[in-house]
Amino acid sequence: VSLLIAVMLVLSTFAVCAYGEENDSPVALKIENTEFTVEDVNYMYVTTFNDMYNYYASTYGNYISAIIDITKPLEEQMIDETTSWHQYILEYTVNTLVSLTGIYEKAIENGFVLPEDYRADVDTLEEQLDEIAASVGMTREEYLVSMYGGSVGIECVKKMTEFRYIVA
Repeated sequence: VSLLIAVMLVLSTFAVCAYGEENDSPVALKIENTEFTVEDVNYMYVTTFNDMYNYYASTYGNYISAIIDITKPLEEQMIDETTSWHQYILEYTVNTLVSLTGIYEKAIENGFVLPEDYRADVDTLEEQLDEIAASVGMTREEYLVSMYGGSVGIECVKKMTEFRYIVA
């Protein structure tokens, strides 16, 4: 797992710095028969961070900055003597993908189809993101860059939203 994480760190850095077309994102992780691109892992990393941050913020309120300081790089903030928040979140992200992929593949294998309301949500993500972006004075692309650092496009958001709905 350590080597995998090291490879993913390199690929993540590459993707954030040199990301081009949505399909240019290299495979970062293959679990069973499912491949996750660098873009997919970046999406899940940001989602994991946001979920953790919101949990700690709701638990610790104004003291959240003593746990995670969003004004500083996560690589520089240590959870313990050997693990940064970045390392912890990345490992948690990979472990989550490993855990959920079995459920995902079994669902697909058994012909699972998203319920209509979930399918409609995935199908209207572009419009939803356009509205959210407009509400903060941005285009969809600018909003995605602000959320994911420029390494995640709309197709990835749709793919990973569908993945998360299937395993929910």
